[in-house]
Amino acid sequence: MENSTLTVIVLLGLVGLRWVILGIGAALIVRPVTACPACAECTLALHKPWLRRLARWLEWRFCPGCGWQGPARRVPDAAHAPGPKRTHQPTR
Repeated sequence: MENSTLTVIVLLGLVGLRWVILGIGAALIVRPVTACPACAECTLALHKPWLRRLARWLEWRFCPGCGWQGPARRVPDAAHAPGPKRTHQPTR
């Protein structure tokens, strides 16, 4: 292999590594939310097929109260389901 070809391969590898690091950083920044960050109302998940193919852990949310739209990390379905009611029992 020529010296210039090896240099191009190394530089392309470094660019690819940069994209991987940026992708991991973006995945860590996006938080799992069900409430709007602007007005704290419940948000609705919108169906975006291109986003589903791009990242299965990501979903697009919409706030009907203020019109905010944005990405959010997918929240497990168990978090949305109401759990058993807990009653407070006073201690004696």
